[in-house]
Amino acid sequence: NAIHQAAKLIGSEQDAYLRWLYDFEYHLLGLPVPDAVLFLDMPPLYELELLRNRKGKTEDIHESDESYLEKCYETALKVCESWKWTRISCVKNGTIRTIEDIEKEILKLTKQLLGGNLPNA
Repeated sequence: NAIHQAAKLIGSEQDAYLRWLYDFEYHLLGLPVPDAVLFLDMPPLYELELLRNRKGKTEDIHESDESYLEKCYETALKVCESWKWTRISCVKNGTIRTIEDIEKEILKLTKQLLGGNLPNA
């Protein structure tokens, strides 16, 4: 919700929506505030490459709109920073990291967040 809906807004409207959503979900509805959120940072250029190379699936209405994907990415970066999400870069030196490499980083961060109380994977 935060990213896809806020991407449709600009400036102060976007900020107001994000404040409203946070208040709505975590105060009014009483959903638990996450202890941590891991944001898998995949810039649109690389996301489009993956979308176009996947087999047997076509792009949905959002995936086919490059402008919307860019807006969502910019919004995600904003939310990531303001809501203190942990950012995991999925691209290194201009190349998409392997799933295994990203997985290792996620496991390492998860172990840190849980105080090392995670069995070896």
